[in-house]
Amino acid sequence: MKKWIAVILSLVLMLSLVACGGKTEQPDTTDAPAVDVPTEAPASPAADLSKVDYEIAFGDIDGMQTFQQKLGNFEAEGAVVKIDGTLEKLGSNYSIMERTDGAGVGVTVVVEGWSDADYPVDYTRVQLLGVVVTEGWSHVISVLPENFTVVPEN
Repeated sequence: MKKWIAVILSLVLMLSLVACGGKTEQPDTTDAPAVDVPTEAPASPAADLSKVDYEIAFGDIDGMQTFQQKLGNFEAEGAVVKIDGTLEKLGSNYSIMERTDGAGVGVTVVVEGWSDADYPVDYTRVQLLGVVVTEGWSHVISVLPENFTVVPEN
């Protein structure tokens, strides 16, 4: 009796494997279009750079904090920003920072078309004029190279 039960269970198992088996369909990737993964911030929208929405002077940590709050509330999308601050590389991003007494606040900056080799060294004072671009939860100031200036040391 035990042998018959074992044979029947084996047959049921084999039939279920045959029923569930078969060719699994894989998507045809030969005609799939190539997907570009962006390596830079999105291009800044066309903006009238003569109408500055936010201007932050060198060392104005309160002004930078106020600006960051606007970014956090998504109130600055497309805004034209003029900042005089210190450029720092934080991780893989460049940020323009305002610092006092060791504390600092800042925002990510991308100069369109630049690679790491084009940016000045850390802690260089710079002035920029750019446009706030928001992608998801990320806020970036997108700057054209001609609107990024290194401030000479005194």
